[in-house]
Amino acid sequence: MNGQLAPAAHRRLAPPARRATTLHPRLQDEWEYLRRRPDLLAEARGWRVTRINIDDLDELLTLAGFRCPASAETERVLLRLVLLARAEPLAGRIVLQRLLPGLLARVRRRRHWIRGTTDVFEELVSAAWTVICEYDPRRRPSCLAAALISGADYVAFGRDQRRRDPVDPCDPHQLDRVVDPTPPSSPEELAALLREGRDDGMTDRDLAIVHGLVAAGSPSALAAELGVTPRTVRNRRDRATSRLRRVALAA
Repeated sequence: MNGQLAPAAHRRLAPPARRATTLHPRLQDEWEYLRRRPDLLAEARGWRVTRINIDDLDELLTLAGFRCPASAETERVLLRLVLLARAEPLAGRIVLQRLLPGLLARVRRRRHWIRGTTDVFEELVSAAWTVICEYDPRRRPSCLAAALISGADYVAFGRDQRRRDPVDPCDPHQLDRVVDPTPPSSPEELAALLREGRDDGMTDRDLAIVHGLVAAGSPSALAAELGVTPRTVRNRRDRATSRLRRVALAA
Protein backbone atom coordinates (compact mmCIF):
# COMPACT_ATOMS: atom_id res chain seq x y z
CA MET A 1 0.00 0.00 0.00
CA ASN A 2 3.03 2.25 -0.37
CA GLY A 3 2.87 3.39 3.25
CA GLN A 4 -0.67 4.75 3.26
CA LEU A 5 -1.78 2.54 6.14
CA ALA A 6 -0.64 3.09 9.70
CA PRO A 7 2.44 0.86 10.27
CA ALA A 8 0.73 -1.67 12.57
CA ALA A 9 -2.31 -1.95 10.33
CA HIS A 10 -0.13 -2.21 7.25
CA ARG A 11 1.80 -5.13 8.72
CA ARG A 12 -1.44 -6.86 9.64
CA LEU A 13 -3.00 -6.49 6.17
CA ALA A 14 0.03 -6.78 3.91
CA PRO A 15 0.82 -10.08 2.16
CA PRO A 16 4.19 -11.78 2.44
CA ALA A 17 7.01 -9.91 0.71
CA ARG A 18 7.25 -10.54 -3.01
CA ARG A 19 9.39 -9.24 -5.81
CA ALA A 20 9.03 -5.54 -6.54
CA THR A 21 6.46 -4.67 -9.17
CA THR A 22 4.15 -1.79 -10.12
CA LEU A 23 1.50 -0.66 -7.66
CA HIS A 24 -1.62 -1.96 -9.38
CA PRO A 25 -0.47 -5.61 -9.53
CA ARG A 26 0.74 -5.29 -5.93
CA LEU A 27 -2.71 -4.12 -4.86
CA GLN A 28 -4.32 -7.00 -6.72
CA ASP A 29 -1.94 -9.49 -5.10
CA GLU A 30 -2.67 -7.94 -1.72
CA TRP A 31 -6.41 -8.20 -2.28
CA GLU A 32 -6.18 -11.88 -3.22
CA TYR A 33 -4.27 -12.42 0.04
CA LEU A 34 -6.81 -10.52 2.13
CA ARG A 35 -10.16 -11.50 0.70
CA ARG A 36 -10.58 -14.96 2.28
CA ARG A 37 -8.61 -14.55 5.52
CA PRO A 38 -10.86 -15.85 8.34
CA ASP A 39 -9.80 -13.16 10.81
CA LEU A 40 -10.58 -10.36 8.35
CA LEU A 41 -13.87 -11.93 7.31
CA ALA A 42 -14.86 -12.11 10.98
CA GLU A 43 -13.90 -8.45 11.40
CA ALA A 44 -15.92 -7.39 8.37
CA ARG A 45 -18.96 -9.37 9.49
CA GLY A 46 -18.77 -7.61 12.84
CA TRP A 47 -19.39 -4.23 11.19
CA ARG A 48 -22.88 -5.39 10.15
CA VAL A 49 -22.97 -3.20 7.07
CA THR A 50 -25.18 -5.84 5.41
CA ARG A 51 -27.46 -8.65 6.51
CA ILE A 52 -25.83 -11.01 4.02
CA ASN A 53 -23.38 -13.43 5.61
CA ILE A 54 -20.25 -12.94 3.51
CA ASP A 55 -17.70 -15.71 2.93
CA ASP A 56 -15.35 -13.63 0.79
CA LEU A 57 -14.52 -9.92 0.89
CA ASP A 58 -15.26 -9.88 -2.84
CA GLU A 59 -18.92 -10.32 -1.89
CA LEU A 60 -18.79 -7.18 0.25
CA LEU A 61 -17.04 -5.40 -2.59
CA THR A 62 -19.91 -6.28 -4.94
CA LEU A 63 -22.47 -5.13 -2.39
CA ALA A 64 -20.64 -1.78 -2.39
CA GLY A 65 -21.16 -1.44 -6.17
CA PHE A 66 -17.99 -2.98 -7.62
CA ARG A 67 -18.61 -3.86 -11.29
CA CYS A 68 -22.39 -3.95 -10.83
CA PRO A 69 -25.23 -1.46 -11.38
CA ALA A 70 -25.38 1.29 -8.78
CA SER A 71 -28.41 1.42 -6.49
CA ALA A 72 -29.50 2.99 -3.24
CA GLU A 73 -28.33 -0.16 -1.46
CA THR A 74 -24.84 -0.17 -3.01
CA GLU A 75 -24.51 3.51 -2.09
CA ARG A 76 -25.57 2.74 1.48
CA VAL A 77 -23.02 -0.07 1.86
CA LEU A 78 -20.23 2.00 0.34
CA LEU A 79 -21.02 4.98 2.59
CA ARG A 80 -21.01 2.75 5.66
CA LEU A 81 -17.57 1.40 4.72
CA VAL A 82 -16.24 4.91 4.11
CA LEU A 83 -17.47 6.07 7.51
CA LEU A 84 -15.78 3.07 9.13
CA ALA A 85 -12.49 3.68 7.31
CA ARG A 86 -11.21 6.37 9.67
CA ALA A 87 -10.94 3.82 12.48
CA GLU A 88 -10.90 0.54 10.51
CA PRO A 89 -8.03 0.18 7.98
CA LEU A 90 -9.64 -2.91 6.47
CA ALA A 91 -12.78 -0.92 5.61
CA GLY A 92 -10.61 1.70 3.92
CA ARG A 93 -8.81 -1.03 1.96
CA ILE A 94 -12.14 -2.42 0.74
CA VAL A 95 -13.23 1.05 -0.38
CA LEU A 96 -9.90 1.56 -2.17
CA GLN A 97 -10.40 -1.72 -4.03
CA ARG A 98 -13.88 -0.55 -4.97
CA LEU A 99 -12.43 2.62 -6.52
CA LEU A 100 -9.60 1.02 -8.52
CA PRO A 101 -11.42 0.87 -11.92
CA GLY A 102 -12.34 4.55 -11.66
CA LEU A 103 -8.83 5.52 -10.55
CA LEU A 104 -7.36 3.64 -13.51
CA ALA A 105 -9.76 5.42 -15.86
CA ARG A 106 -8.66 8.76 -14.40
CA VAL A 107 -5.00 7.78 -14.89
CA ARG A 108 -5.52 7.30 -18.63
CA ARG A 109 -6.79 10.87 -18.92
CA ARG A 110 -4.20 12.44 -16.64
CA ARG A 111 -1.19 10.85 -18.34
CA HIS A 112 -1.87 12.80 -21.52
CA TRP A 113 -0.92 16.12 -19.98
CA ILE A 114 0.67 15.73 -16.54
CA ARG A 115 4.43 16.23 -16.61
CA GLY A 116 6.94 15.63 -13.85
CA THR A 117 4.93 12.81 -12.23
CA THR A 118 6.61 9.42 -12.35
CA ASP A 119 3.53 7.37 -11.49
CA VAL A 120 0.11 8.97 -11.83
CA PHE A 121 -1.65 5.90 -10.45
CA GLU A 122 0.51 5.85 -7.34
CA GLU A 123 -0.23 9.52 -6.73
CA LEU A 124 -3.96 8.90 -7.10
CA VAL A 125 -3.98 5.87 -4.81
CA SER A 126 -2.14 7.77 -2.09
CA ALA A 127 -4.57 10.68 -2.41
CA ALA A 128 -7.56 8.31 -2.48
CA TRP A 129 -6.50 6.79 0.82
CA THR A 130 -6.42 10.26 2.37
CA VAL A 131 -9.82 11.19 0.90
CA ILE A 132 -11.38 7.93 2.12
CA CYS A 133 -10.06 8.22 5.68
CA GLU A 134 -10.88 11.94 5.99
CA TYR A 135 -14.31 11.85 4.38
CA ASP A 136 -16.75 14.41 5.78
CA PRO A 137 -19.87 12.47 6.86
CA ARG A 138 -22.01 15.56 6.25
CA ARG A 139 -21.47 15.18 2.51
CA ARG A 140 -24.11 13.26 0.56
CA PRO A 141 -23.11 13.14 -3.13
CA SER A 142 -25.40 11.34 -5.58
CA CYS A 143 -22.57 8.97 -6.53
CA LEU A 144 -20.13 8.44 -3.68
CA ALA A 145 -17.51 6.51 -5.68
CA ALA A 146 -17.33 9.25 -8.30
CA ALA A 147 -17.04 11.91 -5.57
CA LEU A 148 -14.17 10.04 -3.90
CA ILE A 149 -12.32 9.61 -7.19
CA SER A 150 -12.75 13.29 -8.04
CA GLY A 151 -11.58 14.19 -4.56
CA ALA A 152 -8.48 12.03 -4.95
CA ASP A 153 -7.74 13.64 -8.30
CA TYR A 154 -8.03 17.09 -6.75
CA VAL A 155 -5.79 16.22 -3.79
CA ALA A 156 -3.18 14.64 -6.06
CA PHE A 157 -3.15 17.15 -8.90
CA GLY A 158 -5.67 19.96 -8.54
CA ARG A 159 -4.33 22.05 -5.67
CA ASP A 160 -0.79 22.38 -6.96
CA GLN A 161 -1.23 21.86 -10.69
CA ARG A 162 0.69 25.02 -11.52
CA ARG A 163 3.68 23.81 -9.56
CA ARG A 164 3.48 20.35 -11.10
CA ASP A 165 2.95 21.62 -14.64
CA PRO A 166 5.32 24.55 -15.19
CA VAL A 167 5.05 26.59 -18.35
CA ASP A 168 7.70 25.65 -20.91
CA PRO A 169 9.67 28.53 -22.42
CA CYS A 170 8.82 29.03 -26.05
CA ASP A 171 9.83 31.13 -29.02
CA PRO A 172 7.82 34.41 -28.93
CA HIS A 173 7.35 34.10 -32.70
CA GLN A 174 5.30 30.97 -32.09
CA LEU A 175 2.67 32.91 -30.14
CA ASP A 176 0.93 34.06 -33.31
CA ARG A 177 0.39 30.53 -34.58
CA VAL A 178 -3.22 29.42 -34.65
CA VAL A 179 -4.00 26.27 -32.67
CA ASP A 180 -6.79 24.09 -33.98
CA PRO A 181 -9.52 24.33 -31.31
CA THR A 182 -11.64 21.51 -32.81
CA PRO A 183 -12.91 19.30 -29.95
CA PRO A 184 -13.29 15.54 -30.33
CA SER A 185 -16.34 14.54 -32.34
CA SER A 186 -19.35 12.97 -30.64
CA PRO A 187 -18.57 9.51 -32.10
CA GLU A 188 -14.99 9.79 -30.79
CA GLU A 189 -16.20 10.75 -27.32
CA LEU A 190 -18.74 7.89 -27.32
CA ALA A 191 -16.08 5.40 -28.43
CA ALA A 192 -13.76 6.54 -25.63
CA LEU A 193 -16.57 6.25 -23.07
CA LEU A 194 -17.43 2.72 -24.27
CA ARG A 195 -13.78 1.69 -23.97
CA GLU A 196 -13.72 2.97 -20.38
CA GLY A 197 -17.02 1.17 -19.74
CA ARG A 198 -15.52 -2.12 -20.93
CA ASP A 199 -12.49 -1.53 -18.69
CA ASP A 200 -14.89 -0.92 -15.80
CA GLY A 201 -16.55 -4.30 -16.34
CA MET A 202 -19.46 -3.61 -18.71
CA THR A 203 -20.53 -6.82 -20.42
CA ASP A 204 -20.56 -7.41 -24.18
CA ARG A 205 -24.35 -7.49 -23.93
CA ASP A 206 -24.43 -4.01 -22.38
CA LEU A 207 -22.09 -2.64 -25.03
CA ALA A 208 -24.04 -4.36 -27.82
CA ILE A 209 -27.28 -2.64 -26.80
CA VAL A 210 -25.56 0.76 -27.02
CA HIS A 211 -24.11 -0.01 -30.45
CA GLY A 212 -27.48 -1.35 -31.58
CA LEU A 213 -29.34 1.74 -30.47
CA VAL A 214 -26.87 4.00 -32.25
CA ALA A 215 -27.27 1.99 -35.46
CA ALA A 216 -31.05 1.45 -35.27
CA GLY A 217 -31.94 4.89 -33.99
CA SER A 218 -34.68 3.93 -31.54
CA PRO A 219 -35.67 1.17 -29.07
CA SER A 220 -38.61 0.19 -31.29
CA ALA A 221 -36.43 -0.26 -34.36
CA LEU A 222 -33.84 -2.25 -32.45
CA ALA A 223 -36.54 -4.39 -30.82
CA ALA A 224 -37.87 -5.28 -34.27
CA GLU A 225 -34.38 -6.30 -35.40
CA LEU A 226 -33.77 -8.43 -32.29
CA GLY A 227 -37.24 -9.95 -32.14
CA VAL A 228 -37.91 -8.70 -28.61
CA THR A 229 -40.29 -6.14 -27.13
CA PRO A 230 -39.40 -2.42 -27.01
CA ARG A 231 -39.72 -2.65 -23.22
CA THR A 232 -36.94 -5.25 -23.12
CA VAL A 233 -34.70 -2.97 -25.16
CA ARG A 234 -35.50 0.01 -22.94
CA ASN A 235 -34.68 -1.96 -19.81
CA ARG A 236 -31.34 -3.05 -21.26
CA ARG A 237 -30.68 0.50 -22.43
CA ASP A 238 -31.38 1.90 -18.97
CA ARG A 239 -28.96 -0.56 -17.33
CA ALA A 240 -26.23 0.24 -19.86
CA THR A 241 -26.68 4.02 -19.65
CA SER A 242 -26.68 3.90 -15.84
CA ARG A 243 -23.33 2.11 -15.96
CA LEU A 244 -21.91 4.53 -18.54
CA ARG A 245 -23.10 7.51 -16.50
CA ARG A 246 -21.22 6.19 -13.48
CA VAL A 247 -18.07 5.65 -15.58
CA ALA A 248 -18.33 9.18 -16.99
CA LEU A 249 -18.74 10.69 -13.52
CA ALA A 250 -15.76 8.74 -12.25
CA ALA A 251 -13.62 9.91 -15.11
